[in-house]
Amino acid sequence: MRAPEVLDHKADLMVRLENPVIRRAWRHQVSLDLKAPFNPLKQATPKSLIQSQSAAVVEALRITLPKAEAYHVSAEMGTVVQYAASQLDDLDRIDRTIMPTRSGIARFEGGLPFYDVRGRKMLVSWAVWVPVLANYAEPRHDKGEPFEATVIYLFNDHREEPDDIYRLLPTSVDSSGNPPGPGEVEALDRLLGRWGFIGAETAYDQTRLGPAAVEPDEAKRAEILAEGDVPHQYTNPMRLMHAFWLLLGQTITDTSDAPVDRSRRKRAGRAGIPDRVTVIQLRNRESKKSEGESLVEWSHRWVVRGFWRWQACGPNHPLAQEMGPGVYRARIWIAPFVKGPKDKPLVVTDKVYALHR
Repeated sequence: MRAPEVLDHKADLMVRLENPVIRRAWRHQVSLDLKAPFNPLKQATPKSLIQSQSAAVVEALRITLPKAEAYHVSAEMGTVVQYAASQLDDLDRIDRTIMPTRSGIARFEGGLPFYDVRGRKMLVSWAVWVPVLANYAEPRHDKGEPFEATVIYLFNDHREEPDDIYRLLPTSVDSSGNPPGPGEVEALDRLLGRWGFIGAETAYDQTRLGPAAVEPDEAKRAEILAEGDVPHQYTNPMRLMHAFWLLLGQTITDTSDAPVDRSRRKRAGRAGIPDRVTVIQLRNRESKKSEGESLVEWSHRWVVRGFWRWQACGPNHPLAQEMGPGVYRARIWIAPFVKGPKDKPLVVTDKVYALHR
């Protein structure tokens, strides 16, 4: 996909979100995730609260998406996002101030691997983030005053990168065990277009990122076993997005504006959306040959010892986080370069950056 096309597909998603059938389907999907206990007493979330929260999550996407800035992330940069996410510490805390914009829509070329609680592999082709107003106390253990959080929405691109879930649609069954009827899969495909909704996650400031692979709770495990499936650890999407936002402030990343033609700019104006697309790529760096190093025709490029480090900084540093009164640290990516010939593909093995297992 060419970078300017992100604007066309964003406009397509906006149109589909005006369809109440799609909103209802995605509200139901969000409500399934919200059924898990969220308070210290492990009390079940009331059904009425689940319904209102899931409706608010989908409505926030519909209302705020037009303002979202557009990003196009190269496949190589997506590979580094996965690797960088695996190197974060479980105790790292979410800091929404590192986000490039309050709302955004990013297209990850090639998709980011994502495993669900049943062990099925999905691909995150699109990520959208929008601000919401939260008004319950549990995430911050306070008195419940309203505060801003960010909801992240993940999508597979059914048109260009169909994943395992999309391929299962013709053989799926409903809650009564009935397979799709004649034409139902085709009708659903036309309704959703390229937008395969994976799920939504809310980012609250100063909450811990947690592990790369999350264990399902006992209630979810019991539910999956009752359905005849085997529960698995599932990918923590917050680590992927936090690593992505952090990398935008690092020297390994090169950002530029995509050239947007006049007709596409006009269409964006009519749709009421910004006509900009930021291209995010891996910065190419020349590496000098060490003394005594033999000349080798490398077949690929690779990441050299990338890892995160907390570094002391001042309050005006773009990635500064206040660790205590007057004490600031920034999450810095160390050894941020890729070695090997510019014209060769970037190769990072699963053992290095896998977020599952």
